[in-house]
Amino acid sequence: MHETPVLSEDELTMIIDFEEENQRLGNFDRIFPLQSNAVHYSRFFEYQRPSNEFLARYLVTLPRGVRTIGQANTNNNKKKSAMSPHRSDNKRTLSKNR
Repeated sequence: MHETPVLSEDELTMIIDFEEENQRLGNFDRIFPLQSNAVHYSRFFEYQRPSNEFLARYLVTLPRGVRTIGQANTNNNKKKSAMSPHRSDNKRTLSKNR
């Protein structure tokens, strides 16, 4: 059985800062760290920073292709609403099929 890891106050602060920075990106794209490159590019740094290592581990825990917790939550809500029988477009689709 997997236990949920307990985060230190510093680790939680790093995640909150990371997520808040993502909300302020505007028209910019973050290029590092990403889920797809954090582990790869970390070997090119002269010194391994604990914060970079922690964020790389954090990013790996997110679903594939998701950059932030906010994006994961948005994707989950879209999936739920797409499957909802109460959506108006579903009603239209059902009535067309009759």
